[in-house]
Amino acid sequence: MLVRTILGLLAITFMAGCSASTDKGIAEGAVTQFHQRLNTGAYKEMYSVADSKLRAVTNESDFVALMAAIHKKLGAHQTKAARGWHVNWTLEGTFVSLSYETRFAEGKATEDFVWRVRDGRAQLVSYNVNSPQLILK
Repeated sequence: MLVRTILGLLAITFMAGCSASTDKGIAEGAVTQFHQRLNTGAYKEMYSVADSKLRAVTNESDFVALMAAIHKKLGAHQTKAARGWHVNWTLEGTFVSLSYETRFAEGKATEDFVWRVRDGRAQLVSYNVNSPQLILK
């Protein structure tokens, strides 16, 4: 009986680990697409595909203005290096948090993303960028 319980728990842990890896990969792909859209000025498209949680707290015009200001002050996205990640399963869905050290044309920044992953795609729930360039420029 104890062996079955342990094997059952190991199976659940393994399946959760596989799911976390898949969801993380989907969210990482969404970060790449986010940066492509930021570089090309597709801010309205970014907003239209964002999660309902983001759209409930930010209207389109404010979101577009914020993305335009970020792009104007930081310039084009160049590279990113992962700082950390976390997957959280809730009744509302799977949420993947990703953190990066990012280089833009005009300076460095830290970026924190939260994505809701469902049906094989990620939707932006929140985005936080921090850089001296956003204040000093």
